[in-house]
Amino acid sequence: MSKEKCTLIWSIKESVFKYHKIGNVDFKKDIYIPEFTEKGKGILEVRFKTELLKANYFKIENQFLVYVCK
Repeated sequence: MSKEKCTLIWSIKESVFKYHKIGNVDFKKDIYIPEFTEKGKGILEVRFKTELLKANYFKIENQFLVYVCK
């Protein structure tokens, strides 16, 4: 897996954590990101505990902007 894809996965997990606001999140167990092919932008359906969220991401130069919505 590329360093860039790892960074994107971590960014998605951070966004889910911030969405939750309460803390007490196990990044490995509580947040599931399905296999995907990284692109310059996209939307992924992510499972957080029992919720389904949409993770939107955009690549801006060498960085990713990620936000999640219900």
